[in-house]
Formats: sequence, structure tokens, C-alpha cells
Amino acid sequence: MVLEWFNFIGLNYKLLKNNQWLYNSFMPVYGLFYFYVFNHIIKLKRIKPFVLLLSISFLGVLLWEGFSHGFSNFFFRTLIYLSVVQLFLCGLYFYSIFQQDEYSDLLKDAAFWFVTGTLFYTAIVASTSIFFSELLKLQVKNQIPLRAILVVLGNIIMYGCWIKSFLCINNKQTYITQSYSQH
Repeated sequence: MVLEWFNFIGLNYKLLKNNQWLYNSFMPVYGLFYFYVFNHIIKLKRIKPFVLLLSISFLGVLLWEGFSHGFSNFFFRTLIYLSVVQLFLCGLYFYSIFQQDEYSDLLKDAAFWFVTGTLFYTAIVASTSIFFSELLKLQVKNQIPLRAILVVLGNIIMYGCWIKSFLCINNKQTYITQSYSQH
């Protein structure tokens, strides 16, 4: 959100001529954050070296695109690569749930809500990025590009699920704290 405001102010007050480098410089933070989280929530054997390999390949794609297409052009290929990897990791997470022997209440599981929000957001962003130019042409009531509506919808779904995820973490910590204080 800070990036969006910086971009808005920079473009509106003519402080920036090109904003693509802003998004490109944020992309490693964005991608590595997801790799870090998935590394900790997917409960499968040998997941850590696999996620490390995926994160290194992501950085390789990012650097390749930067040097071959220029850092002032948006890293479209890197975003699509990251989106495909994120969707795959979401699938691995759900697969790992099915592999568990013990029962867990998914509606109270913070990781479930995090991955669900990520899955919907990533699917929407990947789709809108692939069909970017076509979606810019489609406007709702001849004013708002359909792409903008889809991205806002994706953000609402993702942040709503993430809020639920943080509430699950808070509820779990509250329950643990209350359990310890009773003894």
C-alpha cells in the first residue's frame, strides 16, 4: 500500500517519469515473503530445499528479465513465473493437508486462511496480467477498467482472508495464554 501511495504521489506531482522501477524493486520483497511463509507452513518432507530452489530460480528470472529487457520495463515474465509458482505452492499446501494423519479444524487454522487468500489473489492477478491489454479496453459503464475492478476484488479477498488468518493466530495465542495462566 505504501508503494501504491508513493506511486500515486510521484506520478500526480510529476516527481516520477516512469513508475515501473518501483514495482520491479518491490518484486523481490514480494516474492521472497511468499517463499518464506510457504517454507514454514507446508508440512512435507524435503520442502525446505525445494522452496529454496524455487526462490533462487525466481531471483534468477528477475535478474534475467531486468538485464535483458531493462529495469525500467515492468517485469511481466517474472510476475507470471512467480504467480505460477505461488499457485503451485498453494496446491502443495492443500496436498499437505490431505497427507496429515491428525484432524485439524481448517476454519481455525491461520495457514489455511493465508493460503486461501493468496490463491484467490494470485489467480486474479495472474489472469489480469496475462490479459492486461484486453481488460484495459473493457470498462464498466464506460468509466472504470474491468482490470481495476478485478484487482480491487482480489485485494479485498486476499486481505479479508489474511485478516481472518491473523485473528486465528490471535485466538490461538489468547487460548494458550489463558491455559497457562490457569495452572
